[in-house]
Amino acid sequence: MEYAKLGKGSLPEAFGPDLAAEVYERMETELQPIAGIHDLLDQVTGPRAVASSSAAHRLVRKLEMTGLSKYFDEHVYSGDFVENGKPAPDLFLYSAEKLSVDPAECLVIEDSANGVLAGIAAGMTTWGFIGGGHATSELGERLKDAGAERVFESHAEIAVALR
Repeated sequence: MEYAKLGKGSLPEAFGPDLAAEVYERMETELQPIAGIHDLLDQVTGPRAVASSSAAHRLVRKLEMTGLSKYFDEHVYSGDFVENGKPAPDLFLYSAEKLSVDPAECLVIEDSANGVLAGIAAGMTTWGFIGGGHATSELGERLKDAGAERVFESHAEIAVALR
């Protein structure tokens, strides 16, 4: 189907599946860890988890591909695990419970405004991260506006702040 023949707001029936296939193919061939993440995670000695809105199967695959799985063991949690996704605090509270850590003792590092809102609603210290490939020039301000206590451009900056 040609896009020119579509009415305003219409998409071809295959648009969703085609887009998903393209995203998956690019993930499989282009995904790389963000600079400094391995060094940062080597520094963190306490319990840690991934609490992401990504679909569980894709999240696990991304961690495997980037060599990050070893840092989280079985503590990889997806929005698929809870009834209410971000900005609700459910996923972060679920993660803290699984780690047996008081939410007030948790640090959330988030790259989305909804994630920052969720971390704050969970009663956790919440920092923003703008070093990902998807970050726009406005992301830092959006994270601050959402309530992030601090915003970092790199994992190296976070590592220094944690020392």
